[in-house]
Amino acid sequence: MTNDLEKQLKRKISVEFRNTPIEDALALMADQADVNIVKSPAVTGSVTVKLTNVPLKEALDNILAAHGYGYVADKSMIRVALASEIDQVAERIVSKIYRIRYTNVKEVESALRRFISRYGSLSSVPSKSNIIVTDTESHIKAIDKIIEEVDRVENVGVQQSQKQPAETGQKKKGSIKKLLKLTVAIVGFLAALMTVLHFLGLL
Repeated sequence: MTNDLEKQLKRKISVEFRNTPIEDALALMADQADVNIVKSPAVTGSVTVKLTNVPLKEALDNILAAHGYGYVADKSMIRVALASEIDQVAERIVSKIYRIRYTNVKEVESALRRFISRYGSLSSVPSKSNIIVTDTESHIKAIDKIIEEVDRVENVGVQQSQKQPAETGQKKKGSIKKLLKLTVAIVGFLAALMTVLHFLGLL
């Protein structure tokens, strides 16, 4: 946790919620404390509470604990999840930009979406052949393997398909899709295995 985030957790806020959806409550607290808060999809429900001049940390501790939730402060953001998930959520979040050289960016992006965790995000910049991924370190490692497998020079035919006869281009494109599906299956197994090992404390 950075010094800035530590200061933001100590920043005092004043809020009043009456059956307010928890995502709205978190958003308002985030605005007042000028901090980034990411919520797990499993965090649902409503909040009824009135707090005056209370540190953000104290507000989060009490509101989330009352609903069986918890949070992890990591670098520049706060991640909220089920209390039972906190150990898994505590894994560091990182961002990485991938330069796709030989394969269609949109096809790669579509394949990668299957591997993004509930805490991650994915976007692409086709004009620059870039894919930007933010996720846990273990998921980023799995995505590294996918990119390594699918973005190879032998796949360059997909990008050149418009210059080739339609039938040949379709065959090459079909081969790339098959390769993507095979890679997805293999790396999916590896990602699941890493998650289980991490949960058992073997990683």
